[in-house]
Amino acid sequence: MKAVHKMKCEIEEETDSAMEYAEKYLEYKNSKPNWANMYQEMAKQELTHADYLLTIATEAMSNIAWIPESDKEAFDKCQKRSMEKAAMVKLMLSR
Repeated sequence: MKAVHKMKCEIEEETDSAMEYAEKYLEYKNSKPNWANMYQEMAKQELTHADYLLTIATEAMSNIAWIPESDKEAFDKCQKRSMEKAAMVKLMLSR
């Protein structure tokens, strides 16, 4: 279960980084378009990393015979937050 907890933290780090890069994208969009494009790409890459980690964690959890309910709930919350942040990042990058 430690590995799944670690991946949960990593998923959150990736989505947090994507949000930071999306904010930088908006900051530089008009003044430094080249920088903005780089931040946009980095944000997209972070979302891809988060998606990969989410897939790995979900598969890992399906192979564990018994998972405490509190761990399931924590992972579900992480997954929900990740999806919400990803949606927000995608909205920011579409502006």
